[in-house]
Amino acid sequence: LNTSLGVDVISVGICFRVISMNNCDIWHNSVRHNSLDTDNFAFNLSGSSDLDIRNNVFANTGTGRALAYGTTTNSFCDYNIYHTNGTVLIGGTNDLPFIQSVTGGDQNSIIADPMYTGLFPDILQIGNPLLENLGTDLGVTTDIRGFARALPNPDMGAFESASAPNVDLGDDISACGSVLINGIVPGTDSYSW
Repeated sequence: LNTSLGVDVISVGICFRVISMNNCDIWHNSVRHNSLDTDNFAFNLSGSSDLDIRNNVFANTGTGRALAYGTTTNSFCDYNIYHTNGTVLIGGTNDLPFIQSVTGGDQNSIIADPMYTGLFPDILQIGNPLLENLGTDLGVTTDIRGFARALPNPDMGAFESASAPNVDLGDDISACGSVLINGIVPGTDSYSW
């Protein structure tokens, strides 16, 4: 499965629910659930087995939870981003070691705000520069739009963010002063010399 989901819910709802699914890869999904109810989840998993859940972003931008993880066997979770604006991420805690004990994995997962660049499913791109290129290579070479993944460490989620290019300007022999460099956007690109 690979998708981008965004849902605004005031009372009851689950954005991405996987129940009684077996032998499935759930890779590179961007989920934004905006719920004010703490009994709502961005991702709900139960009664399933043999799932591979990696490189996903599960965010509840309201006060609801990011994750509900029920009875699941022989499944692997890792390289995921979990986030809620509320006080409870999963169960009764916001603690990554607790998530790791529940899923039996998530050793490389992160609790952080993805700072989505938009609210709608077609633009749930990670806006937090600290979260770029932290995924793992699963052999997926393009994102949901067909843009190339930054392998071997792609972005988690459905969208690959355009990382700032590293431009080598050579030796720093004299000060640049107010010289503008065409094609480089100040504040978004990297300069090194």
